[in-house]
Amino acid sequence: MAVLEKVVSQLSLNPQSEEYLTLDLPGLFALPPGGLTKAQLEGHSNALRSALNKSNRLKSASALGKLLDFLRNRELFTDPDFWADFQSRRAADQQRRLMSAVSDLESETPLRTLSRGQALRRLAALGLDGLDPSLLSQHGFAVFDDLRPPVEGELSRLRSTWGPVRDKHGSDYPTVFHLMVLGRQNPPVKARCVDELSVGGKPVTSTDIEQSHAQALRTRDSNAVQDAAKFLAELKRVRDPETLRRVAFATVWERAKQQLSQGIPSVRVAKGLCSSGLDELDAVRIVAAVAEAGNGPGNSGVGVEAVREALAQGKNERARRTLEALKEDPQTVEERRELATRIEERARDKARALSDYESAMTREDYAQARSRLQDALQIDADDSAVEELLVSLPLPAPRPTLRPTESGVLVEWNGVGEGAHYDVYRSVNGVASTQARLAESLAELAFTDAEAPVGEQLRYAVVAARPGGISSAEGHADIVHLPVPKAVSAKARASDILVSWVVPPQTNGVKVRTLTLDAPPETTHVQDSTTFHMSGADIGRMYRFEVSAVYLTSGGPQESPAVTATATPRGEVRPVTDLTVTAAGSGPGLEARWSQSRGAVTELWAMPISAGQPPAVGTVLTSSEASASGLFPLRSTILAPGDHHMTARLHTLEGPHVVVPLTCGESGFLVGVATVAGNAPPVAHAAAERFGDRVRLTWTWPGGNYDALVRWRSGAAEEQVRVTKSSYGQHGAVYLPNAAEVSQIGVITMARTNSAPWVSQRVDVPFASYTGPVITYTSRIAKSLLGRARVELTVTGAHGTGSHDVGVYFASGTTMPARANQARHISTLTVDCSRGASQHHTVDLGRVRGPFWIRLFCDDGRVTVRDPKTSSLKG
Repeated sequence: MAVLEKVVSQLSLNPQSEEYLTLDLPGLFALPPGGLTKAQLEGHSNALRSALNKSNRLKSASALGKLLDFLRNRELFTDPDFWADFQSRRAADQQRRLMSAVSDLESETPLRTLSRGQALRRLAALGLDGLDPSLLSQHGFAVFDDLRPPVEGELSRLRSTWGPVRDKHGSDYPTVFHLMVLGRQNPPVKARCVDELSVGGKPVTSTDIEQSHAQALRTRDSNAVQDAAKFLAELKRVRDPETLRRVAFATVWERAKQQLSQGIPSVRVAKGLCSSGLDELDAVRIVAAVAEAGNGPGNSGVGVEAVREALAQGKNERARRTLEALKEDPQTVEERRELATRIEERARDKARALSDYESAMTREDYAQARSRLQDALQIDADDSAVEELLVSLPLPAPRPTLRPTESGVLVEWNGVGEGAHYDVYRSVNGVASTQARLAESLAELAFTDAEAPVGEQLRYAVVAARPGGISSAEGHADIVHLPVPKAVSAKARASDILVSWVVPPQTNGVKVRTLTLDAPPETTHVQDSTTFHMSGADIGRMYRFEVSAVYLTSGGPQESPAVTATATPRGEVRPVTDLTVTAAGSGPGLEARWSQSRGAVTELWAMPISAGQPPAVGTVLTSSEASASGLFPLRSTILAPGDHHMTARLHTLEGPHVVVPLTCGESGFLVGVATVAGNAPPVAHAAAERFGDRVRLTWTWPGGNYDALVRWRSGAAEEQVRVTKSSYGQHGAVYLPNAAEVSQIGVITMARTNSAPWVSQRVDVPFASYTGPVITYTSRIAKSLLGRARVELTVTGAHGTGSHDVGVYFASGTTMPARANQARHISTLTVDCSRGASQHHTVDLGRVRGPFWIRLFCDDGRVTVRDPKTSSLKG
C-alpha cells in the first residue's frame, strides 16, 4: 500500500517518471496472460474503473484508481506494445535499483552482513519487493539466516561466577572460550558458537570443560585463576552440548550488545571479537543481529525512539512490544500515548487488509488478494504468517515461446517466482480432448517435445505452481510443427558438391536454395531423394545451401525453417613441393613462398629440429594427429595471394625449426615437402677474464640441443674451437691459451642437423688483452758437493721498450712466496725487453738448508713476470 501511494505521488509530481516500473502492474490490474488486443484492453480498463469506483472509500482503491487514470490518460494502458515489453523494462529497472540499493546498503551496513529477513525488508523499502536477497552476495554482501537472540536468562545460573571473570579478569580471559579450552594449552582460534560449539574446528565438549577445570586447579594460585576455577566448576554441571553452545553464544551476544550500546562502531566490535579468537563469520553475524535487534549506537532499544524506529521500519508488532516494555516516565506520557494510538490504528488497517484478502480469495480475485497482503506486510513486516499467505497465492501465468529444432519443438518460458515448478501441456488443432501433459514439476525453464505431431497446428500451455500454493493460469503459445531437416551436410569434391539431409516421412519434398556472392539464388525442389548433386562448380568459390522441408498442412504447403551448409570445391589437391622460407626483405620475420593447387588452401606448421622427423610427404593427417606429431600452426599473413603461387609473412622463429606445408583436403591435411628455417638462439651473459696466462670464457647456454663455436684472434692468427655442452660442463668454462695474444673473442651457437648447421648471430665478448712488457724465465737450482747452492736463470724480455730491473728473491719454508714482501731480496737483474733476446745469469746462494724457493718479482706494475713450472722454483 505504501509503495503504491509512493508511486502515485511520484507520478503526480513528475509525469515523465517511470516509477510505475517498481510495481507488478499486470498483477495489480489482474491482466490475463497471453496478451490482449487494444479493444480488449479498453474493455478491461472500463471494468477496472467501475470496480474501483464502487470501492472508492478504500485507501488502496483510491491509489490504484489514480494509477489507472495516469496510464489511461497517456494511452499506455490500452497499448498492447506497452504490456508486451513491460516485464523486460521492469527487470532492467530492478537491476538499476539493485545497484543503487547496494550503494545505499554499503553505507548503512559497514559489516556488509545482513540476515535474510533484514535483506528482504530493506530491499522492499527500496522498491525491490520480492527480489531474492541472495543476489546481494554477488555484490560482496553476506546474507545469512535470521539469528535469534539468546533465551532470556540463559546465563542466570552462571552469572554469579561468570560476572567476576568477565568484569575483573578480561585481560586474562577475554572470552568464555579461553576458559572452555584452558586444558588445550593454546589460546582459542576460530571459535564458533552460532551453529556449533567448536574451537579451531574441533568440537568443545564437557570433557574439555573438565580438563580446563583440572588445569585451573593445577595453575599457580591467583585471583584470576580462583575465579576461573569457580566458573568452570559451575560449567561442569552442564552436560548437554547444545546448552553449552547457548551459554557461549549468550556471552558473545552480551558483549556485543554492551559495546554497541556504548556507541562503539559495529566494525570495531566485530574486529575486537575476531582478535579475541572468535570465528569471523560468527562475529559479523552476531554483531549484525545485535545491531538489527535495536542495540546499536545511540539506541538502547528501550526508549520511545526505538518505538518510532520500529514504526518507521514497518514493524508494528515490534513497536507494540517495545512500547509495552517501556518503564513509566512522566516526561514521555503524551508521547507514549500518541505512539499507542498510531500502533492501534495500524493494527486496524492490517486487520482490514487481511479481511479484504479473504474476500478477494472468495471471489478468486488473486491480484486484489496479493495487493491487500502486501498492504498488511507494509504495516507489519515481521509477520511471517502473512508472508506465507503471500507465497501461497497463485503465480502469474508463464509466457511460453516456441521454436522448432532438430530434436523437436523447444518450449521456453519466463520464470514467475522463486521456488516455482512448471507443468507443460500440448493439444492439437485447439481440441481440448487432445490435450496431454508432457512434463510436470520442472524446475528449469525449457522443455523439448521430441514427439510433436508433424504438420499439425499445436497449442502448448505452461502452468506454474509453488509447493502449498495454487496453480497459475495457463500461458499459451501456438505453432505449426514443421520439423527442420536433420544431418544437413555439403561435401565438395574436385569440381562438384553433394548436399545430403534427413527428413521425416511426412514431408512433400525438400527445397534446396543455392547462393553465391555474385549470382542470383537458384531454388531446386527435390522429390523422393535425400541428396542434391551440383556439378561444374567453380574451384575456390564458396557455395551456401539453404535446405528446407515442405509439408502439406490444412492451410496448404508450408516450408520449415531452413538449415544452412556451405562447401568450396578445391580441385585435385596435391602436396606442396617447393616451399622456401627466407629472411624478410624488409622488417622483422620470415617470408615463405610456395606453389599450390588451384583453389587449395595451405597452412604452414612447424616443429623444432630437435623434436624429431616431420611426417612423411603425402601423409594425410587430422588436426589432432598433426599436433600429436609435434607440429604447431604458424601465424602468417598472406602478402601476395594467387591461384597457384603464394607469399606469406611469418613471425620470427626462436631457434631453427622444420616448416611443413599442410594442404587442406577432403579427409584432412596433405603433408608436403618440409624445409628448415630460423636461427639458433644465441648464448647469454658471455664474459671473459684473465686467468694466469690463459683467458677464462663463460656463458649461459640457450635451451635445446646446441653446440658453441668459439672464435678469437691469437696475435695475427685466427683461432676457433667447437664446444659441446658436456665438455663445457666438465670445466664450467672454456680456457683460451696465451692470454697476452688473445683478442676479438666471439661465441656462435650451432644447431645440430643432418644438413648444413644452423647458427646464431655472433655474440662478441669484451676482453682487454694485455700489451705491456712481459718477462719470462726458466730456473735451475744446483748444489755443490761442499753444500753451496746456486740458481741458473735464463731470462727473456718481450713486448716492451728499454730495460727493466727484476729482483731475485729467496724464501725458506714449504710455502712459495706470492709477493715480494714475503721473501728476501738477494740480487737484481736488468732485462732488455725491446729485442726479445734471452740472458743467462747465475746467482750464488751460499750454504742454505732446504726446503727453499727462488722467484723473480718486478716493482714496475707495467711489467708482467711469468713464472716457469712451480717445481723448478723449489730447492
